Amino acid sequence: MADLIAQYVIDNPNKFPDTYYDLFSHYINKRLREDIENLNQVKLTAEDIMDAATDIAWTMYNTPDVGLEIEVQHLLELMHDERLGDKVKAMRFSRLARLGGISSERFSFAHRRFAEFFAVRAIQAHKMQIDRNAIPTDSRWRDALVVYSGIASKEQVKELASFSWRIIQKHAENLKSGRVQEAMPAIHCLRFLRDACQPRPESIKHFRGKLSQFIVDVLQNTDLLVAKSELRRCRFCLLLHRLSALI
Repeated sequence: MADLIAQYVIDNPNKFPDTYYDLFSHYINKRLREDIENLNQVKLTAEDIMDAATDIAWTMYNTPDVGLEIEVQHLLELMHDERLGDKVKAMRFSRLARLGGISSERFSFAHRRFAEFFAVRAIQAHKMQIDRNAIPTDSRWRDALVVYSGIASKEQVKELASFSWRIIQKHAENLKSGRVQEAMPAIHCLRFLRDACQPRPESIKHFRGKLSQFIVDVLQNTDLLVAKSELRRCRFCLLLHRLSALI
């Protein structure tokens, strides 16, 4: 991330990227521009690679039992793109993707954030419906929705924040009494608020006071000490302290 930010600032003096999306868009487009001669040799364009990566990310995120990597053969079967093999190899050459595996070749993006960027690009390009229920249940889509929140409308981000707050309230007593493991959906929603709403503080304005009191109540509760192992695992207190920057 530090390297990507440094490259962005070099190319855009005196300016930082406004969002994660802008940061990754800059890097990926730069990589493809630098590799344009190689792409021309295989008769592919930068836009071909961008579109293929977008379709791959969307396919991976919406195929059951597929995580952040997938067998290339399975990908070919799902996407029906005659030139997909060439595009995948071009992505590897441009350091946007990795190919590995022993018994079968497996595809993954070079960085998890690249997968999130392309998944969000698919939402934009095809006006896909987002699933807010992924915030408390699906870490892949939750992180992608953090990226999406950087470019979404104020109303959309506010709706996602409100949904997250309702989940947090539902599990409030578990959190206050130290039963952190039983309240993992709320933990995921707190993480979403921390990551998605820090650059969009207006999205939590309507419940900022209640969130502030909730954080104070949880941190003051001595029962949290009982949940030492859970706290170590999910770094719950640190999460709350960082979240307090929002309020």
